[in-house]
This record gives sequence, structure tokens and C-alpha cells, in this order.
Amino acid sequence: MEFVLQYQNADQQGLYLGEDDAQVFGEGTLTVSSRNPLISGSVGAMCFLILGIGKPRRYYLWNCFRIERITPADDTPGRLVATGAGWMLNPPQRLEGNDFDALRQACANFMTFRNISDHPYTRPLMDLANQFRRPITDSQTLDFCNDLVQFAPGYPDVYKLRGICMMDLGDDAQAIEDFQFAKQDFETLGIDDEADFCGRVIEAIRDPKNKLTEE
Repeated sequence: MEFVLQYQNADQQGLYLGEDDAQVFGEGTLTVSSRNPLISGSVGAMCFLILGIGKPRRYYLWNCFRIERITPADDTPGRLVATGAGWMLNPPQRLEGNDFDALRQACANFMTFRNISDHPYTRPLMDLANQFRRPITDSQTLDFCNDLVQFAPGYPDVYKLRGICMMDLGDDAQAIEDFQFAKQDFETLGIDDEADFCGRVIEAIRDPKNKLTEE
């Protein structure tokens, strides 16, 4: 099996929560996109998404999926999208240390989509992905979300993520508080679709008769 890697900068792209927010911390359809022509031949490969956030930069193994198809991006000519079934780690795992630094250097500081099949750090990544393929949101998940909010409070996505965790844990009051905070920040940033989504989640929590649907 081939192994490939894509990096996502949370400063520019936010947190990747999958193609359906209902799958957060679980399994579902995942994607990455790149202009690198290498992606066109990656069907069948296992793809790792590494997310970088904050200053000083932290890196996390965020999700993992088997690439099933490659399609042109709808909104960006020349960019290709790799799609497949996989899972978000529960919780995502921080990557650090000399072995990880060697991978980052080998990938030119994660400048583009890379094939890492021959790199020795591939096995630890796969082991982590399998170890944290967990379907149940629990105290480990919550500890991760709390730590991320404390480390990167300026990112509205981290409050949205913790809000989803709180919903899974049945803490509606804290979920509403997190989604309200995220909604305000998204509105300030002019990210209207995310602000609207957070508003609909809040309404659905307050009144379960208001079924939440993606638009």
C-alpha cells in the first residue's frame, strides 16, 4: 500500500471537520485537495491529514482515509480533490519530537501533497491512526478540546469543535455557549455560512423539533 500526506494550515483554512459535521470524532467521507500532479495517481493510497495550528506551531495527526477517487475541484481550476472513506482520530494526536521533525524536513515543511511510503515515520502515523479510531466521545475527547481552546482561543473553529463534543456528551448548556462564541467570531470574520450553521445548531439544541440540516 502507498501512503500519502497532506498538510492543512488552520490559520488559513480552519479546522477540517469532514464533509458532514455529524461525523466529527467518527467515520465518514473525507477529502484533501492539491495542485500537485502527484495526487492524480494516488487512488488506493492511505492519506494522512496533518493539521498545524497556533504559535508556536502545533501539529496534529487529524484524520486518515483510503483514497477512492480523484475529481477536479469545482471552484479552483487545476486543483484536484481526493475523496474516500476514513476516520477522524478521537482525539487527534499531537506530533512532535526528532522523528516527526525528520518527516517535516523530508516533506519540505509540508509545502505540498507528498508520497511518504518510504519514510520510517509512516508506520508510527498508521499506528496512531488505528489506536485512536474510536467511535465514542469521552473524557479523552473533551480533554483534547479543552486544551485546544486554551491553546488557540482566537480560532472560532475550536469552539465549534468543542460544542460538537459537548453535544455528544449531553452537556447542552456548554454546547450552546461554545456555538454562540463561535457564531459571534464567524460573524466578525465575515464567514456567514459557518455563523448560520452555528445559529441553526443552537436552535436545534434549544428546540429538538427544529431538525438540523446542512444547507
